[in-house]
Order: sequence, then C-alpha cells, then structure tokens
Amino acid sequence: MLVVSRNALRNVLRSLNNSTRKRLLIIHDEVHGLGSPANIEDLDGLSEGIAYRLGLSATPEREYDREGTEFIEKNVGAVIYQFTLEDAIRSGVLCEFDYYPIEYKLSEEDRQRIKNVYSRKAARKSEGKPMSNEEFWTAFARVYKTSRSKVPYFERFLLDRPEILDRCIVFVEDRQYGELVLSLIRRLTMAIDKKIYEAVYEAVNKHHQPPKVAERMMLWLAHLSEGSATLSSTDDIKASLATILDAIKVDGGQDEEEEL
Repeated sequence: MLVVSRNALRNVLRSLNNSTRKRLLIIHDEVHGLGSPANIEDLDGLSEGIAYRLGLSATPEREYDREGTEFIEKNVGAVIYQFTLEDAIRSGVLCEFDYYPIEYKLSEEDRQRIKNVYSRKAARKSEGKPMSNEEFWTAFARVYKTSRSKVPYFERFLLDRPEILDRCIVFVEDRQYGELVLSLIRRLTMAIDKKIYEAVYEAVNKHHQPPKVAERMMLWLAHLSEGSATLSSTDDIKASLATILDAIKVDGGQDEEEEL
C-alpha cells in the first residue's frame, strides 16, 4: 500500500511498469479534485494500463466544469455506485433535516460585481489567456456567496426562528463575510437574551418574589441552554418559569437567601 498526495501522483504513475499496472488498485479520495486544470495537464494518460481504478466523492461531477468531469471519467471511470442523502437518512447514518431556501434580491453593488466578472473574462480572452469554465463560474458564484444583500433576509429568517441559534453551524465563503454574519448573530442573541431577561423578571414579579430569585432563575436558564431542552419563544419562557415557580412553591414570605 502506498499513500501519496496528488502533488506527488505524477511521479508515482510515471514510475510504474506494465506488470505493476496490471495488478494495481488505485483509489482517488475526493476524486472531484482530480479534474482541476493543473491535474489535467500533469496526469492525462498516466492511468492507462492500471487495472483497477476507484474514485470516492460526494460530488463526483465538477460543477461548471465539463472538461474536468470528462477527464475524471476518462482516467477513473463512470459512477458505479451511489449512496444518496435519502439512503443515508433511511439507514440512520444521517439525521433528517429541514431545508429552508431564503430568497433575496441582488443589490446594485452585486450587479456591478457580476459585470466585473464578465469584464475580466473578456480581458483574459483578449490577452490570449482565456478563463476556464471553472474559473468563470467560480468567480460568478462568489458574487452570490458573498452578497451583503443576503444578510437582512437571513436576519428576518432568524428572528422568525430564534431556536435555530441554539445549536447550529453557519458556513460562509470567507473570513470577512463570516465576520459580517457573526456580528449579526451576536446582535440577535443579545436581543433574544434581553427578551429572556424581561420574561424572567416579569414571571418573578407576578409571583411576588424578590430579585434574588430572578438572578437564580437566570442561572437556571443558562444551564438549561447547555442541555437538550429549548425555549423557542417568550411565551414558552414565561410558561416554563411559572411552572417551575409553582412547583418549588416559592412565595413572598420566603427569605431572599433561601436556596431554590
């Protein structure tokens, strides 16, 4: 067994004799990366004579790059087995999930960035160094992935579903865009925390409890947020607090220092 990086693959393949090729199994992990322009130039034809070739990838077809996909099919082969998201969910490998597409409108800045992509493409062509399809569509997609006009729509989505922020991973294109989204999330969580704070004190005051009780309830909520339970709305918070206060039979006659 020999494990090599793709950068070293060219030298390894060139060193193989015909006898070795006839009994060799080559496995390409993340095989979609094999179809990059640099690999097409370096590796084309070097897999000929290798008896067994296998590629592994969740996305074997290269988006916006037919040439790269055809290179993979030529040097590795066509898709022979698929294990879809539906298969993985049915098998218990993945959990079910909800999909919420969020529609938004491009800004004038976005439209200008798209024009710039076309201008770069034309300039490269006139220089005799045309953009590959992959380069063009990657640059085009980047405009959409880093559009600032998406952020207000994302904010409204989170305001309607604040429970999503309890446990989530947010994927972004780059660090700069990530900082923009992170500032939004911080602002929203502070707003949500304020609602929780107000709900706690409203529930405590309703039961004629001292401020110390509210402080202890805030600590309890902090522990709750680390567990499996979630409180998705202000009404949920109020109902939970009222239930807890009733259950522990806290009343106005108790001392402030009494532990809950």
